[in-house]
Amino acid sequence: GASSGSPFGATPSSSLESAVTRSPYYSNEDRERLLRARTDKRIALREKQSHAPTGPDYNKLPALEEIYNRKYSGNADDDPVGGRKRYTYYILFKNDQKLKAERMKEIVFEYMWFLKYKMSCKDITVKARKSPIDGQAITSLEYPMKEYGEVPREKARKDKYSKARMVEFQFMAPIQAGEYIQKRLYADNDVVRFMVLGHTRHFKHVGEDNELLL
Repeated sequence: GASSGSPFGATPSSSLESAVTRSPYYSNEDRERLLRARTDKRIALREKQSHAPTGPDYNKLPALEEIYNRKYSGNADDDPVGGRKRYTYYILFKNDQKLKAERMKEIVFEYMWFLKYKMSCKDITVKARKSPIDGQAITSLEYPMKEYGEVPREKARKDKYSKARMVEFQFMAPIQAGEYIQKRLYADNDVVRFMVLGHTRHFKHVGEDNELLL
């Protein structure tokens, strides 16, 4: 009948064990040491298999229809986990005499509140960025830029600015939120430019807003 062993003969471990058993150059201590090593290896493998992850509890996950038709209320504290992508917004606020440190703090907190309680954003972090050109607190613009928003009633035209303050916003947001976030930025007279970077490519990676990774 066909042999039940390896098609290439004895395996390395079995060959070594056989050699140790037959060879006069191995003592009883060598044989016992080999036996202990094999036993420890089997125990470690058994423990690893017993602690293997069992996978998500599908009973706790939302229905498939709910995932594909998910709607957000806007409040990140009430809305479920899942479906948000990671973004970075670099926003240039005009360097105006009216926008002093205290007023800038108010503006930043207003945007954070808007993102969390109106756009259902999570993991919001904000940093003041220095100029990428010379490292100064105020960024010199490439050319004079007009402020966003409508023309103020008391003015005939929008003002232009050659310098601005750069602020970085990082957060997770529903895909549909980008349209409304940018709409607010374009309506803000304190903003002269912004840039958006999207970081999420697949929801399967650790750190993404995915129910299966909870």
